Parts: sequence; C-alpha cells; structure tokens
Amino acid sequence: MRFAPTRKLCAIRLPENLVKALKQHRAEQVLKEHRAEQVLKEHRAEQVLKEHRAEQAAERLAAGSAWNNPYGLVLTTHIGTAIEPENL
Repeated sequence: MRFAPTRKLCAIRLPENLVKALKQHRAEQVLKEHRAEQVLKEHRAEQVLKEHRAEQAAERLAAGSAWNNPYGLVLTTHIGTAIEPENL
C-alpha cells in the first residue's frame, strides 16, 4: 500500500500579546533602519555643503573686490551674486 504525499498547512494561533510584541519589534526595527538612512543622508549633505563652502571661499578670493554676496547666499555665481532661475 502506497500513501500519496499530501501537503498540510498548519496554523498556529499565537497569543494576542505575543503578536502585538512581534509587530512592535518589527516596527521598531523599521524605524531604526529609517533613522540610520536619515543620518547617512544628513552626513552626506553636510559633507557636500562643506565642500561647496570651500569652493565658494576660493571663488570669493579669486573674485576679490568684485565679490558681491551681502545676503550670505549659499548658491551663487562665481562673483557671489544670486543665480537667476533661468540659469539653474
């Protein structure tokens, strides 16, 4: 006599407090991963801005008295003036 293989699905009913704890743990893990990504992005943005500040300082020195940035703009032309929207 041969038995045909069967597939049985077995469902286990977990206590509600355990299900809640597992969901909370997963939510905390997702939040931690998201925070880590945000920190990396913020760190990279800070690096880029520092590099840009150094480049802008060099442009300011090269422009000499022609430098015109009374408002402390971050993104400027090579002489410190505001960038016109059509030039972006």
